[in-house]
Amino acid sequence: PNKTKPVLDISPKKPNIEKKIVNTPIPDSKVVTYKYGNFIVKVNEDRSQSVIGGKYLPKKVPDITSNYLHVIYINYTNKTLELFRLGYFNYEPVIGYAVVTPSPDNLPKDVVRGKVTRIVVDPTWCPTPNIRKIHKHLPPGCLPPGHKDNAMGSVKFEIKWDTPGWDLHRIHGTEGYPLGDFWNEKTFGCTRLLNSAIDNLVALLGPDAVKEEIEVIAYR
Repeated sequence: PNKTKPVLDISPKKPNIEKKIVNTPIPDSKVVTYKYGNFIVKVNEDRSQSVIGGKYLPKKVPDITSNYLHVIYINYTNKTLELFRLGYFNYEPVIGYAVVTPSPDNLPKDVVRGKVTRIVVDPTWCPTPNIRKIHKHLPPGCLPPGHKDNAMGSVKFEIKWDTPGWDLHRIHGTEGYPLGDFWNEKTFGCTRLLNSAIDNLVALLGPDAVKEEIEVIAYR
């Protein structure tokens, strides 16, 4: 007999953001999908993932001013990254993505600002002592590009923040999120997005974006 598939709960959520926004997975053959805010995350049998509807055009500039040509806004509460570029008169939306960030409580203040100093393609990863305490399986030394345990993904944004001790809070890629859970807070402070998304972000910024200056604004 035919069985009716479960229906995703897309009812409005409470204003306070909780991990419950990532709903119970809905099996579909060997593919699992998750509802994440306005996005659907699809996890295949081989753990590869894609974000359906994960690229979007931001509706408006967040109510935080900037004087830079390129501005990346990271919302720690809604788990989104949005890129705006200064046009003739106003900031114009370029693109947005679903991302992983630490908890909003990780922010030392409501708004933290930084400037991108370098964009590194195929970065090496040098795990800190704190990371090695948790992930004891990591081999010694720095992990080269393409290494199965290299957590940096395909691209790394190095950022100079206005907050002391935040130099290791970066934007970088990832092959996938554990079980499709965008709310995994084991990011050690970084903002992560799928490799395909961060590759697209770099392409949209253009080759001269770092020289033109990119501000990163993290907020809750």
